[in-house]
Amino acid sequence: MDDKNSPEVVVEMSGGVVVAIYSRSHNSRIVLLDWDEFEDDGRVGIFFPVDPISSMPTETRRLVDAAI
Repeated sequence: MDDKNSPEVVVEMSGGVVVAIYSRSHNSRIVLLDWDEFEDDGRVGIFFPVDPISSMPTETRRLVDAAI
């Protein structure tokens, strides 16, 4: 994945569940808002940890490369 075509943020999901979020920016803050959770327990959103895009697993990187 070259930096010119690399996305700023990659959200990895499986079965409707967020597995990981990767970002090129070192200071990204991601708030995950799930309407189902909001209705159930009143939480507005949760901060989700963000990993550097460089730490993305090889298999995920291959799928991102194929998408861009």
